[in-house]
Amino acid sequence: MGSGYRGDFGETKGSKSQILAAKKSELVLVISTVAGASKSIKDKAKKSPINIPSSATYKEQQKDGYKQVTYKFERDGVKYESRWHEKTPNSPSYMGKSWQVEKTVKGQGHGSNPRQKERYHLLKGKNGTKKWISHEKYQECIKAKNNGTLTQKQKEVLDSAHWNYE
Repeated sequence: MGSGYRGDFGETKGSKSQILAAKKSELVLVISTVAGASKSIKDKAKKSPINIPSSATYKEQQKDGYKQVTYKFERDGVKYESRWHEKTPNSPSYMGKSWQVEKTVKGQGHGSNPRQKERYHLLKGKNGTKKWISHEKYQECIKAKNNGTLTQKQKEVLDSAHWNYE
């Protein structure tokens, strides 16, 4: 392990900001709006489980072993993120290219209805239905998978959060 910031980047050397800047420039290929995107980015956006407006921003990234395209936009005060990615390392053999969708509802720290920010993941149900699950419940499933204690119900949640169509 090199002398990089906390050793996170292998044989890298330099300050945290230098390393992060170099890492960021390697990973991020494009950040722009869908309206000005290539045909392949526009076509991919049309296949998302949720409608992605042309005003959405997108980011192409080469992750560790797979490519990912992230689309972000806001509608009615709710932030949405729809991510398409290639098969990821260590994913189940039946899990290929897929979409994952999250939404974040803003919190309100004052007034008559104070509340915390809430995050949700979109799950596919039977017959094409859609259902939102809390980020906390989704993370419980991931934790159980990583600990080797995944139940069948939790596996179904993780599988249904990955929309397997390009």
